[in-house]
Amino acid sequence: MTSATFSDEPFADALARAEAEQRWLVVNLTDASSPACWTMAQTTWRDRDVLGWLEDHAIAVQVDVSADPTTAAELHVDPPATLLFRDGKERARLVGSQEPQHVLRWLEWLDGIEASVAEARAALVDPDRDAHGRHHLAQALARTRRFEEALDHYVWLWLHMAEVEPATSGVRVSFLATEIGELCRELPAARQRFCQLRDDAESAALAAPADGTEATARFDWIVLNESLGEAIRTLSWFDGLASEAQSAIDTAIISRVIPMLLERERWADAGRLIRDPLQDLRVHAAMLHMGRSFPMPDTLEPHRSAFEETMLEGLREEAAKLVRSLQAAGRDVDAAAVKREALRLDDSPAMRAALQRA
Repeated sequence: MTSATFSDEPFADALARAEAEQRWLVVNLTDASSPACWTMAQTTWRDRDVLGWLEDHAIAVQVDVSADPTTAAELHVDPPATLLFRDGKERARLVGSQEPQHVLRWLEWLDGIEASVAEARAALVDPDRDAHGRHHLAQALARTRRFEEALDHYVWLWLHMAEVEPATSGVRVSFLATEIGELCRELPAARQRFCQLRDDAESAALAAPADGTEATARFDWIVLNESLGEAIRTLSWFDGLASEAQSAIDTAIISRVIPMLLERERWADAGRLIRDPLQDLRVHAAMLHMGRSFPMPDTLEPHRSAFEETMLEGLREEAAKLVRSLQAAGRDVDAAAVKREALRLDDSPAMRAALQRA
């Protein structure tokens, strides 16, 4: 069904040989009865550049789900799919019918990421002081599905990143927290470890004196709730507070709670928490301005207008949410001020329509 580049040796033998020869193992999971698999067989797996990469860098085998259902079941994916193994373990997978150029770029990218793991390890000469280097290595490990090894680094980064490099405090609760969530979805041990860290943060918040320490621990707890897909814990805690305590919540915590309320269309609750709606709107406008001035590669420049329109639509949606929340909370004066500022920033029919729907 495919090129002679694919070996006919069993998957287990090919995996062992690739590990011994320090080469990639590329597995083409296919199904002789699938039109999508036939399309790839006649295009992607006959492409000269793709075959050249396989010959130079990999051992390649084909696993047909009909001929070898046991191996196919062990791979836990439906055909067509391309799986990449290194050192005896799966590093990445590409699911669905793919064009030759896409497969080639993916293979080259993963090969580069694989090389970056060794480079990142070599560069990390002071692991207890180099948070940036640790993060770079953790990302490379996660991208190559070395999840167990990545876990130790992500735990260290969560506990010490902002302490070692204070400028990374924002990265810790945004990009790092997102990566932690992705790791927890892939590795049960990671989820178990970060659930424990989340629970530790809650215990620290409950035990802390009213000197700001409680807010810091509570904020960590909320961020990890998001990473673990358990934002309901945050909302349950919020709903258990008296209205006066809700209004007195730390600003950083409010910034996490409001989007959860908006997502659930709890407009009045969100409207009561919004402290400076005009500033919130201006922050979004500033992001729009930054996006407009951001240099684009020549290949993307023709899409700049579409990119800007997408950002403008985000500003309109934010303005509409602010107005709706403020109105629901009985803050009509603030809602009117947001409308005026929104039209000053973008006096367009689309903005007027968005505000009208609010």
